[in-house]
Amino acid sequence: MEPLTLILIIIVGIFIGIIGVTVGSSALISIPFLMTLGLNPYFAIATSKFAVLSSFITGVKYYKKGIMKHKKLALILSLAAFIGSIIGANLVLKINEYVLKVIIISLLIIVLLITIIKNKVGLEPKEKKFTKKSYFLSFITILFLGIYAGFFGAGFGSFTIFALIYFFSLTFLQSAALMRIINFFALIIAVIIFAYNNVIDYSIGVPLLISIAIGGWVGAHFAVLKGNVWIKRLFILVTSILIIKLILNF
Repeated sequence: MEPLTLILIIIVGIFIGIIGVTVGSSALISIPFLMTLGLNPYFAIATSKFAVLSSFITGVKYYKKGIMKHKKLALILSLAAFIGSIIGANLVLKINEYVLKVIIISLLIIVLLITIIKNKVGLEPKEKKFTKKSYFLSFITILFLGIYAGFFGAGFGSFTIFALIYFFSLTFLQSAALMRIINFFALIIAVIIFAYNNVIDYSIGVPLLISIAIGGWVGAHFAVLKGNVWIKRLFILVTSILIIKLILNF
């Protein structure tokens, strides 16, 4: 590998780590980037998922600050994401891509508009009972998001954060912390399958994994330091870019 290519991987990887830890949707950056390095889409998706795993380890700043306190919720929704991811991996060739894109773009626009219009959403925690209904509806929501994450997943983080805010009135910071755990279980099964089928390019994946780990550490510290207002702004920015990219790729 040429030195300039390695430097580029490190720089982009750090940025991916920061985005991934704070608001998710790192696939928006990592997959197109890996394709520009010469990987075909299948290898790009596999290598991207492998490399992003490291940000889950270095994002532990959330735990140290006591932001991630909802262990029961994390367990239940992680199970939903895990099951959904398995289903998604098996449905990838059976879903109409055009219909899927229309649904994803429409939902992202709705999420973005609600986040912008309701100024206080996700900024301050509210006292809201964790009812059986909220658990059930969130489980179903994350299950379907897990299906989507099983074969692609760009936007999974944004949807998950919004779902946690909507169903449980958590802050952006709390939701981002929970999202990392839920996303991990949606991701790990795909990485195992890709590794088994030898479609991960480790020559690119390993340096990208290390640089994403650094970005994840920086992102977690940034999130805790800056708080919910900055995370909300970053959420709006990344979600807007994701919508534009999905529309342009029709």
